[in-house]
Amino acid sequence: MGRGSAFVPLDRAETAEDRRRSREALSGPNNVGSEVARALPTTDASTLTEATLRPREWWWQDWIPLGEVGVLSGPGGTGKSYLALMLAVCSAVGYSLAGRDVASGVTLYVSCEDNKDEFQRRLAKTLAYLGLTYADLQGNLHIIHRADHIDNVMVRLVDWNVVTTKFYREVCLTAEALRPAMVMFDGLNDIIEVPENNRNFVKAAVGHLRGFAQEIDTTVLALRHPSRAGEASGDGFSGSTAWEGAFRYFLYFSKPERGASERILKNVKANYGPDGIEVPFIWDDEAGLFVVDDPDIGMVAQLRRMSEREVFISAVRSLVEAGQRVTDGARQSPSYFAKVIKRQVPHFRSASTVKIEATMRECFDHAELKMGTIIDKQRHRRESIVPADWVDPE
Repeated sequence: MGRGSAFVPLDRAETAEDRRRSREALSGPNNVGSEVARALPTTDASTLTEATLRPREWWWQDWIPLGEVGVLSGPGGTGKSYLALMLAVCSAVGYSLAGRDVASGVTLYVSCEDNKDEFQRRLAKTLAYLGLTYADLQGNLHIIHRADHIDNVMVRLVDWNVVTTKFYREVCLTAEALRPAMVMFDGLNDIIEVPENNRNFVKAAVGHLRGFAQEIDTTVLALRHPSRAGEASGDGFSGSTAWEGAFRYFLYFSKPERGASERILKNVKANYGPDGIEVPFIWDDEAGLFVVDDPDIGMVAQLRRMSEREVFISAVRSLVEAGQRVTDGARQSPSYFAKVIKRQVPHFRSASTVKIEATMRECFDHAELKMGTIIDKQRHRRESIVPADWVDPE
């Protein structure tokens, strides 16, 4: 092109009508997308206000964001199923774990690895450690037992397309009826059947799980085993890096050394909170499971800083707020305060009934407790021991 020649860009040479016809031709039946393309809706950022800003919500504070899909990874035999079950029970009864709140609500646990008997044995140990009974779960933990089924795949590759299965739709229908705040899948390799090193297939498969979470309005936690490389590196990953990218959070439960009685829970990926947080667990011979081992976090640390009466009042408050009636009537009553306190408050588990009764009398003598009204777990108004500042429900 010589000096002084005029250069006319191609898009300038075309008219708007030419470009419109080109776009229509590209979306015609002879192209990949046979549907006519339409302009996409946008959000004008200048119209946003503080009123439209929704705060971040958590299913497990700082670890599991509400409404997202993530993974709990760990080598076989580390106890990740126990940990998941502990979280599910804490959610069912409104307990915290490792000093962080767990959202109260229903959990649907899809168990593809442990049979019914083994699952109940693990649940029994978890309940015993927390001082709970099966009745305390109040319909907030539901299990789909699938260990005796050969095919538990929910998402698989068919003719180079990643599609959902009949079992996927069955789980959707079950979840729609229960409206769980959390759905746990044990394990991920049972429900997803795609080449794990193919980025596109992995993204599509996890996309179906995200669609499931959005459709049901729930949070998803899937348990999985790491690859040998992921186990050696300490990040717990396996297969394509698309797995890491597709999940919004990634927890890893590992052994500090092979055969050790310690475990470490670490969030190796956290899109919406701090990552790299670690919580140590140790094996409790009496409980028969791994429990949090940090004296500076959780309920135990809080109780150490309180007087005996403060502990008692705090325990009563937590119980009645959860709808648990506490009475001073007949000792054989299941709601008798000494029974309830010993069963549900670890601080008093080894205390004698006489000591608990004496502590309660002191609280009444100092006007720190009173008789009031609560709404119990069956939504009935019941008389109960309550803290002095308790306001009876209307």
